[in-house]
Amino acid sequence: MVSENTVLSDFEHMQYADNAAQKISVYYEYLSILEKWFSEAGWELPLPCRTNFRDAWFHFKKLYERKDYVKVVQEEYALEEHLIRAVKDAIICYYQIYIRRIEIVYQFFRTGNLTDCILQEHLKDIKRNAEFITVHTDNWTMELYKRLEEPVNMDIFMETVCYVYCRDMDLKQVAEQLQSCLHKIKNYYSKLRLNGTDIYRPVSEEEYMEECGQVFIQMMDCLKDNGLEDAIHVLAKAIITGKKSTGNNHQI
Repeated sequence: MVSENTVLSDFEHMQYADNAAQKISVYYEYLSILEKWFSEAGWELPLPCRTNFRDAWFHFKKLYERKDYVKVVQEEYALEEHLIRAVKDAIICYYQIYIRRIEIVYQFFRTGNLTDCILQEHLKDIKRNAEFITVHTDNWTMELYKRLEEPVNMDIFMETVCYVYCRDMDLKQVAEQLQSCLHKIKNYYSKLRLNGTDIYRPVSEEEYMEECGQVFIQMMDCLKDNGLEDAIHVLAKAIITGKKSTGNNHQI
């Protein structure tokens, strides 16, 4: 019978150590995937994710040094807690950023006029830059950026993105697509946030990333279908810049 005074055999102890090491390896792969997502969007993986992963190693060291059953189990539990938090915090932060940007663009498409973000004195240059560029071309914002003279005037770049998008897309129709996309992301985000105070143990280590991956694919498909894969960030910034100039202060 196992009690608080039970001492694990070498074989039993190594089983716990091997299991803990495997969890660290699995969650490291998940964090690497998430870090790539952040990097592709031009962001940094949140610091708490790295510190939680570091703390998991601290508990692994203590687990490896102890053989009393209760302490080993406690360290394994604490290790798993930090690994889950590291991944969960990264996912929450990632979708929080996208929710903010999609919400800004969605609301403006629904109620505002994107051409308000274009200065009349820039219109001649904007129309010249926009020639032969279409929203329906892959990586169209990058292609547009390459066409601008060095050093790139970021204001004109943002305004040209707005011009091209207004010219090529039905903003009301796009707003409907973004609204549906937002509902799915927010439902998933809220689920993670509501469980934020609990250390929920997934049925398997794959559970978090499988669901996260499904939401990611749906979100990116929606953005790609509407020419917003990269443009969502540019348009959100252009809209915020325009609002700041009129006295409405938002963060992006």
